Amino acid sequence: VPFAVNYFLGGSVISLPLLSVILLLNGAAYGAFFAGSRAWFLFFKQKKRSVKTFYWFRPAKAVRSTGLYFSLFFKKLMWTLIFTSPGLLLITAAVLVAADGGVEFNLFATWIAGGAALLLTGAAFLYLFLQRYFLVPYLKIINPSVKNREIFSKSREYMNGKIKKTALMKLSFLPWFSLSAAVIPVFYVWTYYSQSCAVMAQDICRQQKEMNLAQTEK
Repeated sequence: VPFAVNYFLGGSVISLPLLSVILLLNGAAYGAFFAGSRAWFLFFKQKKRSVKTFYWFRPAKAVRSTGLYFSLFFKKLMWTLIFTSPGLLLITAAVLVAADGGVEFNLFATWIAGGAALLLTGAAFLYLFLQRYFLVPYLKIINPSVKNREIFSKSREYMNGKIKKTALMKLSFLPWFSLSAAVIPVFYVWTYYSQSCAVMAQDICRQQKEMNLAQTEK
């Protein structure tokens, strides 16, 4: 590890392009896995399941899925900073003031408790808020040619009224993941969780299509 750090951060003309290529290839590989794994579970009972899964491992498709993954990542990162900043700033301010010896212990403890409460509240609201992006990868898999901006817009639309149900479904897996550390294999729990998410995504999309069809017929 030290050798790798010294090599890549040593300012070598060769190492920087090499590092860029490695990061690009890793990003493309993860982007393909990001879409391909969800396609595998989404089309679980359909024919040509493997074809629809490995479709996302083609170079051009891997680039698309990687772009979607990073778009989703940075959106979630932005909202994470917005929701957690008040609590983090309050805790940081308390620690900095206490480091200078300018605050009593009771006030410091109250300050920290208030910051922790803000942080936990922000994290709870963040968790619920991010469920609006739950359908993003699934909608992209169903409609590969649709632009990312429209995919995000459709996900927000489809998840209207479904956020609480989706959040509770995911939380129900916490005991499973906690047990997987010692009893149940992680691979089994992750597979069960991924399949459950895919089934819920299919159900939400089906309900939305039925709703749109009903509105069109009126």
